[in-house]
Amino acid sequence: MSLDELEGQVERNRKSLGDSVELPLDGQTRDELAFLSAVLGSDAGEVLRRSVHEHLRVLLGNQVLDAHLRQKYDVTYDEYLVGQEFDDMDDVGGVERSGDRGFL
Repeated sequence: MSLDELEGQVERNRKSLGDSVELPLDGQTRDELAFLSAVLGSDAGEVLRRSVHEHLRVLLGNQVLDAHLRQKYDVTYDEYLVGQEFDDMDDVGGVERSGDRGFL
């Protein structure tokens, strides 16, 4: 697979998600979400949004995300952010981010 295939899959996922997601919760997840909402003083939606950001940050920090990206798409997160594989770049220092790919 490639960067183009990753970009296509991300766009398909973005369209299928829309603006809201409904998901079933098991008892433990529901209780933990209620607890975090109470402690943080945020509604459940905000806690879930923050959780997605934190999960991405953790996966990036321990290089699990890059391992999955390399295995499935043969790219790294940095290559995804700039929209070009490093092997294809003439001058890596002059590359700017492409679009809205900066999640953190």
